Amino acid sequence: MLTIRGLNAGYGKFQVLFDVNAEVKKGKILTIVGPNGSGKSTLIKTVMGMTKVYSGKITFKNDDITGLSTHLVTKRGISYLPQTGNVFSNLTVEENLMLAGYTLSKEDTKKRISETIEEFPIVKKYLRKKCGFLSGGERQMVAMAMAMIRKPEMILFDEPVASLSPKAANEVMKKILELNKRGITVVLIEQAAKKALQIADDALLMTSGKVTYQGSAKNLLAHPELGKVYLGIKSGS
Repeated sequence: MLTIRGLNAGYGKFQVLFDVNAEVKKGKILTIVGPNGSGKSTLIKTVMGMTKVYSGKITFKNDDITGLSTHLVTKRGISYLPQTGNVFSNLTVEENLMLAGYTLSKEDTKKRISETIEEFPIVKKYLRKKCGFLSGGERQMVAMAMAMIRKPEMILFDEPVASLSPKAANEVMKKILELNKRGITVVLIEQAAKKALQIADDALLMTSGKVTYQGSAKNLLAHPELGKVYLGIKSGS
């Protein structure tokens, strides 16, 4: 569904990604793991048109989206949920959902909000509440609901459970799995590598801006060297 070939990218003159090749299969969950500073977030930001591409190609459903601006990538059917700043704290939940439909007519936005909140009971419960008063887990649910307003085919998550309580983290991961079961392709970056790999079909291991491994998530979990050296995972643990 998403193919990346020979990608070199970064910020201005500062190169972060070096000759990256990767694939995301339709309807699957790909987890991107690796040490801090390995280029994980930069990779999905590059897909979303938020960095400078020096060379290489990104295709989504066989269409070239290399270097497209973020709003055009979103229109193609890809949503991106950053680790922080994914909701407007000073606005109510409902206002956030309305803003998420900025590419749609007002009528369509209201219709999609009505459909979406039925899938997110906690979002429906707090429609009139400002997001700044919600817990971290609740804000993530609002962010996911906002993404769903646009009916994406793929969602890119950048550390969605960072700083959340274990209970909230489990709820968020459960919802991600639910969305995937509905046919949405998921790309997931997560520092809690073991938990993220356990729910994934495929894995991408990045180190120093390069791809060290791409393949089965299960195989990476079981790999005696890669898991231990780069992720702190002991084989069989």
